Amino acid sequence: MYRSLTVQSFALSIVLITALIFMGCDDSIVDPDPDPDPDEGITLTGEVVAPQGDAAAAAEQTNADRSSQENNDHQVADDELDVREATPSDEQNLESDVQSAVLDGETPVADATVEIFDLVEYTQNPATADPVATATTDEDGQYEADNVPEDIDLLILVDTEPRLASITYEVNESASGDVSTATTLAAERWGPELLDGSSVSEDDLEETIAVARELLDEKESAEIAEILEALVTDSFGNGFPEDLSPEHQAIVNALE
Repeated sequence: MYRSLTVQSFALSIVLITALIFMGCDDSIVDPDPDPDPDEGITLTGEVVAPQGDAAAAAEQTNADRSSQENNDHQVADDELDVREATPSDEQNLESDVQSAVLDGETPVADATVEIFDLVEYTQNPATADPVATATTDEDGQYEADNVPEDIDLLILVDTEPRLASITYEVNESASGDVSTATTLAAERWGPELLDGSSVSEDDLEETIAVARELLDEKESAEIAEILEALVTDSFGNGFPEDLSPEHQAIVNALE
C-alpha cells in the first residue's frame, strides 16, 4: 500500500510540473493583455519641393557618385529645367492649404533625407536632439515617416542645399508634413524665438507662411533659389543673416 501511494504521488508531481511548464510557455496565459508597442505612433506623410534645378539637384547628388557624374549632372539639370516649365497655377488649390501649396517655381525633390524632430526637445538643445523619425523622398518628392509620436510639435529638416525646413503643431494622422520654400522661410523667421524659449502660435506661423507665399508667388525658379541661398543659414535657429542686399532685406522685413 505504501509503495502504491508513493507511485501515485510521484505521478501527480510529474503532472503538476508539466502543467506549470506549459503555462509558463503560453504567453496568452501568462500575459493575456500585453502592453502596446512603445514605438508605435502615427505615419506622417508629406511632399518636399524646392526651386527647380537647385535644392532638388543638390539632394539627388547627396546619394550619387559626384566624381564620375559631375559633367553629366549639369546637362541633366538643364534638360529637366526645360521639361518642367511652370504651368498656370490653379488658384483653388493654392488657397485650399497654405502649408502644402506649391509655387510654380518649385519642383518635387527626390532622394532627400527628411529628419523629424520633437520641436521642444530640439529647441532645448539642438546639439543633442535625435530625430523621432526619418524618411527619404521618392521620385515624386513624397515621403512617409512611421512611428511619429502623436500630439507633439514637430520640426522637419531636409538635407538639401540650401537646407529646407517646416514646423507642424500638434501632429496627428491628418497633419501635413509638407516642406517648401515658404515653410522654410517661416521656420527660419521664428527659429530664434523658439530657441530662446518664446512661444510661437500656430496662427503666427501660418500667417508668415502666407506672407512668404505671396512674396514668392510670381518669382521665377532662379529668383526663389537665390532667396533661399541668401536667407537660409547652415543651422536652424540662427535667424536670417545680416548685411543682406536691399531686395533680400525687404523680404526679411515683410516676414517680420
